[in-house]
Amino acid sequence: MTGKSSGFLFLLLVAVFILIAANPVISASPTKADLKAYFGAVKTGNLALINSMFEKYTPAVMVKVRAENDDTPLHLAAKNGQIDVVMLLVENGANVNAVSGGMKSTPLDRAAERGSKEIAEFLIENGANINAAHDFGWSPLHSASNHGKINVVVLLVDRGADVNAKLADGQTPIFWAASHGHRAVVEYLINQGAKVNIKTNKDVTPLHRATAENGRPVVEILVDNGADVNAKDKNGWTPLMGACVRGFKDVVDFLIKRGANVNDQDNSCNTALHQAARRGYKDIVASLIENGAKVNVKNNVGQTPLSWAQKAGHKEVVNILKANGAM
Repeated sequence: MTGKSSGFLFLLLVAVFILIAANPVISASPTKADLKAYFGAVKTGNLALINSMFEKYTPAVMVKVRAENDDTPLHLAAKNGQIDVVMLLVENGANVNAVSGGMKSTPLDRAAERGSKEIAEFLIENGANINAAHDFGWSPLHSASNHGKINVVVLLVDRGADVNAKLADGQTPIFWAASHGHRAVVEYLINQGAKVNIKTNKDVTPLHRATAENGRPVVEILVDNGADVNAKDKNGWTPLMGACVRGFKDVVDFLIKRGANVNDQDNSCNTALHQAARRGYKDIVASLIENGAKVNVKNNVGQTPLSWAQKAGHKEVVNILKANGAM
């Protein structure tokens, strides 16, 4: 090797050593302790600690790491309402449409659940898919509707979310809002074109959900907007039967007033009176009878409302039924 070549090689080695000294080798895999600290920082908005982890492991690594539940840092930041962390992560390459776990939730789902309009808007502006759906069809609008986050519901619909997007079983966002009594969300969705008589794969309607799982305010909105009070699911159940099972007398009275058939029978030939008598709801029993319910109607195995009340030991209901001709 010539002297000239040796001198060049020496200078090259010196340059490499200088670069190494100035830029220590960055670890490729974060330690468990560092990951725990990092995820905690993401949840609480500790930007200093997050940036220190970026320096130690590079942003490219740290925006992609996963928590034990498979959430990315962006999922966690969105879920915990940390807008500054969300912005930092996205600026450093976080995937706004990353999916998490078996549910395959996106960061926008997490923002929708929390009701963080600011984060949801930022994610959308940075490419988040508004109608992104899990394997079974759950969308960000389902999330916001389910949790009653009207501010995010309005944002999503304004940006093009499908108000009649269906899950695999046929449920649209209005089902979830109706089930949990989110009146403002139900009303808004209807005004934006949500179908009030849409049915699931089992023929359940939003009114079935509202009567069986909630109370009168949402029921009134649905009925006032054309919901069928006598709709039957695949078991033959009507909204009135659901209200009787849950003991919602005010809903029962409202449905009857709006045309519910008190003598409808399900696939087993049980009526609303059977359901109320079985559960001992004496006031509902009295209301049904007052509105024309047949007291001696039999189901497909010969049971009457009276026999159900007697078997369950509801003496007051038994007395009401007998006083009205039950045998």
